[in-house]
Amino acid sequence: MPTFYARPYAGIQDQPRLRAFLVDFRAAQGHGCWHTGDLTWRCFLQSFEFSLEETLRIWEDPHGQVAGFAVYDHRGFSGGDPARLRIDMQVHPHARGQGLEARMLEWLAAQLPPTG
Repeated sequence: MPTFYARPYAGIQDQPRLRAFLVDFRAAQGHGCWHTGDLTWRCFLQSFEFSLEETLRIWEDPHGQVAGFAVYDHRGFSGGDPARLRIDMQVHPHARGQGLEARMLEWLAAQLPPTG
């Protein structure tokens, strides 16, 4: 089973790599992922209220290729209403079923603000 390495979003220099990941994802599976425009808008809009370096995490394979990324937005979640929490995970089809999804969910769960 391959090892995946997690790291925070490193800024605008990650945008071309994430776009290339999404293009390759679509080529492998079709329309089951974000469009590259979704990436641009989501990062742009989210950057107004949150540090993307804290709210977007990238997982790479041993060759340094992006295998997936996760992003969260907890605006309005302070009351503990899970319907107000927005999370997204994008896992490349070639990386699925290798434990990456569980690691991404663990990271997302650890980012939840306290409830109550």
